[in-house]
Amino acid sequence: MKNKVFLLFALVLAERVPSWNPFYTEKDLLFDPALVGAQRPVEAKKSSEETREFAKASDKLYRLAQTPTTGSMCALSSYS
Repeated sequence: MKNKVFLLFALVLAERVPSWNPFYTEKDLLFDPALVGAQRPVEAKKSSEETREFAKASDKLYRLAQTPTTGSMCALSSYS
């Protein structure tokens, strides 16, 4: 029981501590206007209506809207 509580505490604590070696920093971010627009995934069939649309959300942030063949849309924010 103590091991489970310790493991849970360690996971919660690890989530809150900033990384000493982050994957990227603010200076690494950039915006590429060539990515903006609607695209079809490479693995999608020719008859598929699945699309991914990138739009500019801010200076260095994209908004990704993915519409699968089921018709329900998923919107995400993404850095390049």
